Amino acid sequence: MPFQTAASAIALPGCPEACGGVQIPYPFGIGPNCSLPGFELSCNTSNNGSLTPFLFNDIPVLNIDLEWGHVRVNKSITSSCYNQETTSGMISNSTTGGWNLSGTPYHIHYEEKFTVVGCDIIANINFDEINLLQSGCSTKPCDIPDNIINGVCSGKGCCQIDIPTRMNYYQVSLHHGNSSKLRIT
Repeated sequence: MPFQTAASAIALPGCPEACGGVQIPYPFGIGPNCSLPGFELSCNTSNNGSLTPFLFNDIPVLNIDLEWGHVRVNKSITSSCYNQETTSGMISNSTTGGWNLSGTPYHIHYEEKFTVVGCDIIANINFDEINLLQSGCSTKPCDIPDNIINGVCSGKGCCQIDIPTRMNYYQVSLHHGNSSKLRIT
C-alpha cells in the first residue's frame, strides 16, 4: 500500500523506534506527537500473541519501506462458502467486502491483483464509491480449483483482475452458483 510523503528513516526523539520487530520510521509513529496526521500506528498484541503495529487500530502492519513509499499490511480475505450438508447448499449466495482509504495518504499498490479462487463464481469489484469504475471476473464450474503458484492463476477455478493505478477504494461483491467454495485476496 503506497503512501506519499517526504520522510527520514528514524523515529522522532522520544518515540518508539519499533514494534514487534517492525521498524517505525517517521512520518509514522506510535504515541502522541510521534507521527504526521494519517500515519499514526498503535502497538498492540495480535491474535498470535506477539506485539504488532496496527494501522487504523485494526490492520496489522508487516513492513514499512520509506525508500519505495510502501506499507505492507495484512488485510483480511473476503470469503463465502458452500455447505454441501444443507438442503440448499448455500450459506449465503452473495458476500461483500472492501476497503475505503479515501481521505488518507494511502492507496492500493498498482502491482496488487484482485484474485478469486473457487468454482462457479462471479466477482464484481467497484473501484470508486459511485460505481463508475468497475471490473469483474468469473470462474468456471469445477470440482477442485487449481492452486495459485507465485500469485498466478492457472485458469481453473481462479480469475484475476489488475487493480488500476492509485486506487484508494474498492468494494467487492461475490456471487456463486450451486457448488462453490471461494475466497478472494
